[in-house]
Amino acid sequence: MRWLPGRRRHTDGAVQGVVVSASGQPLAGCMVGFRPTSSGNVHQLDYTGITGADGSYRLGLPAATYRISVNGRDRSDTLVWGEKADVTVVAGRTTIADIIAHEHPPTDEGSPRARFN
Repeated sequence: MRWLPGRRRHTDGAVQGVVVSASGQPLAGCMVGFRPTSSGNVHQLDYTGITGADGSYRLGLPAATYRISVNGRDRSDTLVWGEKADVTVVAGRTTIADIIAHEHPPTDEGSPRARFN
């Protein structure tokens, strides 16, 4: 598991989890992006990290509610994407947010690939 350091404040909490494929295999090297749900810009990720070899991630974040997006490749080099909405980070606590990533949809203006590139 990689710890993704940030500037710690007394209002910070943490979020951690594991990113897996639809078949349950851990996904290493995926980008994990965090955006506060109060943000009006759906294309901006305020915090990012990378999953470790076991698919895990951990990030210190200010207390807020986030949408978490994952973008990467599975073991067969297929593009995968996943998302988890309404993840609440509470000061002084660790929130668990495991994410299942599915095969990437076709690339177009509304796809996750367009959002991350």
